[in-house]
Amino acid sequence: MSLSGCVAVAVGGAAVGGYAIVGEDLSPQQQMRDYGIKAEVQAAWGNFNQEMAHRLDATVFDGRVLITGRVPDRRWREEAVRRAHRVSGVHRVFDQMEVGPDTHFIDSAKDTWITTQLRGQLVADMDIKSINYTIKTFDRVVYVMGFARTRAELDKVIGHARTVAGVRRVTPFIRILADMPDVNGPAAGHENDNALPPEQDEDRDLDRDSGPPDEPPATAPRPSSHDTIKAEPLK
Repeated sequence: MSLSGCVAVAVGGAAVGGYAIVGEDLSPQQQMRDYGIKAEVQAAWGNFNQEMAHRLDATVFDGRVLITGRVPDRRWREEAVRRAHRVSGVHRVFDQMEVGPDTHFIDSAKDTWITTQLRGQLVADMDIKSINYTIKTFDRVVYVMGFARTRAELDKVIGHARTVAGVRRVTPFIRILADMPDVNGPAAGHENDNALPPEQDEDRDLDRDSGPPDEPPATAPRPSSHDTIKAEPLK
């Protein structure tokens, strides 16, 4: 897929269904760093064991690493997060791994279809700068990473994700450009703050559900009646 002023990049790995679109608000230098970070994270997992590298996928945007996939136990999960943190250039790690045995089939074709549908909606919406977003879908859970120009744009992106047929949950990792003091600083928006600093990852609980109370859900179109969607605002 190719759009004017942006580059489409396929993201491989065990869990398919995600791809990245990068554009003018992310510098070419940072884009190249992100590609390198992804490769180094996957290699670090492979050095632990090849099964970890096969089970997990790293989606990288602006030095922020989203980990998706399923691992057999908590030790693997902790090791995957720790190894991602150690890669140079990583600012945050968002742990969205599932822990436990493979109890059901992951429909990668459905994940790809969901990602494609959402990308099409973002491209078609003239109020959204679609090149600023990366979409990753795993087991019908949609993760959106990127930059929103305004709170209204952020809400529209989440709204579109909620209305795609088959989506079980929407988890956004989106920062608002106007509220970003610098590339590494905090920003308003729906960015999950469940990221472990490299020097503290052995002392912090890795439970994804820990942290402050959730923000109220963003205003967005309602899903159709045949879908049940749990939207998860970032903590």
